[in-house]
Amino acid sequence: MENTLIRFKKSQLYLNLGVGGLTMSCAVLSWIFGHNQLVGLFGIGLIWMGIGLHKYFFGYIAVGNDFLKIYDAPLSKTIRFSEINEIKYFAGDWIIKYNRDKEAYVNPNWVDARSLPVLRNFIETLQVTSKLQNSPSE
Repeated sequence: MENTLIRFKKSQLYLNLGVGGLTMSCAVLSWIFGHNQLVGLFGIGLIWMGIGLHKYFFGYIAVGNDFLKIYDAPLSKTIRFSEINEIKYFAGDWIIKYNRDKEAYVNPNWVDARSLPVLRNFIETLQVTSKLQNSPSE
């Protein structure tokens, strides 16, 4: 499989960028009216804007030839296909169990509508592959 990027919904991006912009605007207004909350509000706004820009540029999930990388700002998880033990759908999320005791959650409600069929197809092929790898050998 070639490298594929599965993006966030636009509403996810707009939420982070909007909250960051609003907070930074409050910091500027606070500075104009003589209050000393500029640094704190401006810093919080920069963090929100940074998370929004991270989501925009990196996307939600990157799928490579032998790995799956889930970007959850500011952290990310890289999972090799050979490490995946089980994939379940529970309570609206796909739960990917890997390395026997670790879990990664993929929320399809956060995925852009154009990327959702790609994600579903990928999860289906991954489920088949993980079942084949975990089947007992005779």
